[in-house]
Amino acid sequence: MRSALLVLTLLLGCEQEAPEVVPPADPVDHGEAPDPESDPLGARIHAIGLERVERYEPSETVHRGTLRHGQARAHPEVMLGTYCYVVVGVSDEELTELSLTVLDPGGAPILQSPGRGREVTVGLRDALCPVEPGVYKIRARSYAGTGDYAIRLYRQQAM
Repeated sequence: MRSALLVLTLLLGCEQEAPEVVPPADPVDHGEAPDPESDPLGARIHAIGLERVERYEPSETVHRGTLRHGQARAHPEVMLGTYCYVVVGVSDEELTELSLTVLDPGGAPILQSPGRGREVTVGLRDALCPVEPGVYKIRARSYAGTGDYAIRLYRQQAM
């Protein structure tokens, strides 16, 4: 009897309409690429944005800085509860292990780059979709090397 009820439930469940598939957003204009000679980090972030987050809108601000081995620096960014975000970070040849962490408005870490290197992201593998709007911080940390880095935030309207 139990088996018959299970089969009947499965059959009735199969008759439901399939959910509507929302088509992906159109690619977003990321603007003109910076000159690789005068702004190599900006050019790399721009290229990564076009390749990996083409459907996300880039922020106007590119955070830049210099880190020594073991040093960290946090950059504030306003994030809204109606968007999902991706953070892209790049470093020069001397800063070989860059890591990014997103901190909530209270300062608690909520998401970290899955690896370390000269090109890192947050929000590509695991969604970064804040529930509460506020001033979040993106913390850059050098685990190996001393050098320059750049960070850019990308956003897409949440469905």
